Parts: sequence; C-alpha cells; structure tokens
Amino acid sequence: MTRAIVTVTVLCSAIAFAAASGTDGFSLPPDDLFWSLRAPRLILGLLVGVALASAGVASQALLQNPLADPYVLGVSGGAALGAVILGVLVNDPPPFAPIAAAMVGAATAAALVFSRRSRAQISVTSLLLTGVVFNAFAAAVITLVKTLVSAQKAQEILFWLMGQLTVYEYSYIGLLAAIVLVGLGALLASARGLDVLVQGDDVAQTLGVDPARVRTRVYVALSLVVGGVVAVTGLIGFVGLVIPHVVRARAGSRHLPLFILASAWAAALVLVADALCRLLFQSFATELPVGVLTAFIGAPYFMWALRRSTIS
Repeated sequence: MTRAIVTVTVLCSAIAFAAASGTDGFSLPPDDLFWSLRAPRLILGLLVGVALASAGVASQALLQNPLADPYVLGVSGGAALGAVILGVLVNDPPPFAPIAAAMVGAATAAALVFSRRSRAQISVTSLLLTGVVFNAFAAAVITLVKTLVSAQKAQEILFWLMGQLTVYEYSYIGLLAAIVLVGLGALLASARGLDVLVQGDDVAQTLGVDPARVRTRVYVALSLVVGGVVAVTGLIGFVGLVIPHVVRARAGSRHLPLFILASAWAAALVLVADALCRLLFQSFATELPVGVLTAFIGAPYFMWALRRSTIS
C-alpha cells in the first residue's frame, strides 16, 4: 500500500463526508437538522459502504473471482427475501428480528453459490447464472408477497427494496454498527488466511492455515454484514463489485489493505451518491433511492468488466 494511495483515499473520503454533511432546505436550525437528520444518515452511509465493500472483497476472495459480489451472486437478494417474509409473517417485529431473518436468507444464498464452487472449478458464467437464477426466484417470491398484502404494505416493501438511507434512531444504527464491526473484524482477522488460500489448499495447510476454518469464518462474516445492511437499507447494488475491483487494480491483492481501502472508498461512494440523490430532489420532486443511482453506475461497469474479463 503506497503512501500516495492512502493519502488520496483519506482526502477523497474527507471530501465525500463534507459534501454529504451539507444541510438541506429545511426550516430547522442547522444544529438540530444535522444531529436529527444528517448525522444518522451519515453514519448509516458509512456503515453501508464498509459492509458492502468488505462483503465484496470477501466474495471475490472465496470464489477467487474479481467479478463476484453479494448483489450479483444473489446473496443480497436472499437477505431481502428473508426480511420480507418475516415482515409479512410477524407484525411489528423487534429490531433484531428483520436483521436475523436477512442473515438467514443471505447465508442460504451464499451457501448455494459457494457450495457449487467447492465441488468443482466451474466457470464464472455458471456462477453468475446461479446468482441470476436465485435473484429471479427471490424476486418472484417477493412479488407474490406484495400481491397478497395490503397496498400500503406493498408500497413500503417496494420503497425499501430500492435502497434507501432512511433516518433511524441512534439505538437502531448502533445495533447495525455493532454487527458491521464484528463482521469486519472477522474479515480483517482472516486477511492473512485469504492471502495464503490464493496459493491453494495444500500450500495453506503447509503454512499452518486451515482452509475450511478460514472459509467458514469469512462465509459467516459475509452473511452477517450483508444481512444486517439489507435489512436496514434494502438493496444497494454493485458497490461491493465496483470498488474492490478498482482498488485491487491499484493497491494490489493483499487482503488486509484491500479490505481497509475498499471500505473507505465504498463509504465515500455511498455518501456522495446519497448527497446527489438529495440534490436531485428539486428536479424530480422526490428523493431518488440510493440503490437506483449505484445501479446506474455499477451495471454498466459490470458489463464492461465482464466483457474484458479473460476468466472463463
């Protein structure tokens, strides 16, 4: 990790944080506006960026594929499915329940993809198709649920699925922060193991690294952070694909600096995207979902990366 990369990362993150901290045209005093509306949203944006980037790095490490991402592979879709089903079955669930349900959904989807990778060295196309199929299944179930609930409930589900940095109480954000920090800590602790696994399981065992233990810990941590974020914000896609992919090209493939730098850049991206969505409010008379803007950025990038990839 060069000093120049770190310096640029810190400066860009600071600029993004300052831009996202700007107050809106509300009648509240600036201090009240910041602490009641802006600060919770800033913290949430930071957590979302860190969680999605770390999950993206972890997905790419587990599958040894730079095009892997929780959103593309269906892990985020599985988390959304779990949270939606719980929301329909349980009226007014406690704060931890949707997060737990989303984690179960994320773990189920991740197990589907990762188990295929462990049985054989299948192609990137097969992995992506697995994610597409699972996403289609999850979308179909969610659509069915929306047709069975009230119009108001269906609208709430649709609005949430678009990916929003909604203002929550600090206690709820604190719960998400604890989940993300625990998951990130587990991933950082697994960084050396992931570096060794790139050389193969036999080499890893020779160097004293247990491949199964590393993969299990990373798999659980990935499901933890993806489930927590999706339960709170809905689907904010492609952040975990674009940022790790770009950072790896410039900072190398060692996972410890990759986790740190990708998290910082992803947090900056989410904050800037949220600020742009608020700035566009005057043009559209409504606030665009952050997930829509990240999809506009990420989907073309993914297609470009897929076309130029030499991975079969």
